Amino acid sequence: MKKRFSFLVAMLFALLAIPLSVAASENTSRDGQPLQKFEIENIVDVTKPFKTEDGEFVDIMEHFNSQPSFIAPRIIIGPDGRHKVADPSVMPYRAMTYIILEYNNFVSSCSGTIVDNYKVLTNAHCVVDKDTKETPKKITVFTQMQDNNYVHSYKAVSSHYPSTYNGNTDVDYAVILLDQTSSTVPGIANGKTPIKTVTNLTNNQALKVYGYPGDKSPVSLWGMSGNLESQTSTIAYYNMDTYSGQSGSGVLNTSNELVAVHAAGFSTTSGLRYNGGPKMTSTAVNFINSFN
Repeated sequence: MKKRFSFLVAMLFALLAIPLSVAASENTSRDGQPLQKFEIENIVDVTKPFKTEDGEFVDIMEHFNSQPSFIAPRIIIGPDGRHKVADPSVMPYRAMTYIILEYNNFVSSCSGTIVDNYKVLTNAHCVVDKDTKETPKKITVFTQMQDNNYVHSYKAVSSHYPSTYNGNTDVDYAVILLDQTSSTVPGIANGKTPIKTVTNLTNNQALKVYGYPGDKSPVSLWGMSGNLESQTSTIAYYNMDTYSGQSGSGVLNTSNELVAVHAAGFSTTSGLRYNGGPKMTSTAVNFINSFN
């Protein structure tokens, strides 16, 4: 009887251990690929400060190891409607990227979208300092990042922005070209988002924007759906919430086509607040397509 009791106890512990083993496996892989830990000290010189999109310099380790409190909520419209993406390994999320940019004297981050095999679309203000005209000395792009774990990382070989860009939102877009000697092809391993050339978007059109905001820790993909509020010939304005760090995020329609690139928050003289970014006009698309 004693032996039988011991056997039953052993079986019980074995059964209890099964879910724990499954959970451990789920935390070490995504989309059939092993996860890699994001550690900023292995990517950039951490003696440099981190520069927020508000132009403030903060301790880089403090920024990445705690939830920052220094970012003013200047582009949250009413209650924060953003939610964390549950599974970044499915489209359209898997083509959304987290970008670390190292300049001579500081480090910054942005979001972006894979739009071709070795091409990432982001903001011009991410790849050039509008005050000094300095460009990054090193750019690293991460895919399927969630809770400080990612599937792939890629080194950039160059970045390009319109010659007419001088801080102006209408041409605040840029192309980052990735190293073609990478072990995987970014646009195949992660997928790529189609760009739709637009002139005028439909009034109140349903849109969505997802990226990597600096107020959320650990680093994860956040975003929300909303609607077009207004537009000019080159800029779309919408009511989706964003934060510093989400610059460069693709603005998608309901068909998951990229129709704009999120760039900034705006306030009207009447007190209304919107987010906005350059539309994918023929001029923008021709510029993007001119690089391979």
